[in-house]
Amino acid sequence: MNKLYVYKGQKPVGIVENAGNMPIDEINRLARALKLLFDRDIHMKPIYPGDFDFDPETGRKLTRIDTFVYPKIKKEVIVMEKTHEFYPTDRYTYDFGLCSPKNGFSQIDTAQDAPYFGTWANPEKFVIFSYCEGDCTTTLCDNKEEFIAEINKCAEWNNENGYGFAIDPGLNPKNIKPWHELELGHFLH
Repeated sequence: MNKLYVYKGQKPVGIVENAGNMPIDEINRLARALKLLFDRDIHMKPIYPGDFDFDPETGRKLTRIDTFVYPKIKKEVIVMEKTHEFYPTDRYTYDFGLCSPKNGFSQIDTAQDAPYFGTWANPEKFVIFSYCEGDCTTTLCDNKEEFIAEINKCAEWNNENGYGFAIDPGLNPKNIKPWHELELGHFLH
């Protein structure tokens, strides 16, 4: 079993499958993405023989694991990390919480915006977060070049499909400055 438990505090909240194929850098990126989504420290623990498997929905223990192959750590160059999760709520949970301007996020404005859809970006942490009917996608870019390319790709797709594209950093100059430093200020409105 090549799995990692994912805990939020003491509560198990998920299992990372195929951990044996993940280099340590990728595991660390995943931990950063989970920390951003849950807005608190997340820790991951390798599963060893004798541990219990569990249902990530209820946290209920299932069967005891008899064998476990510890993941081999290998060095790889990993580009941006995308994680996908499901969290049924509405976009306002993110507008006024995790993806709010006080956390350094700017809203990506398109004609698709609705209570069930939204996209936000943090130009200092190089993070893009999208919410669509409960499906959450977090993109962690490794550097500013990847982040700029991802923002431009998003703008191009939305403009080509008639949805328009603009970035609303709010009124705080602290949130406006990073967009200009990345030469993406032309998207601000």
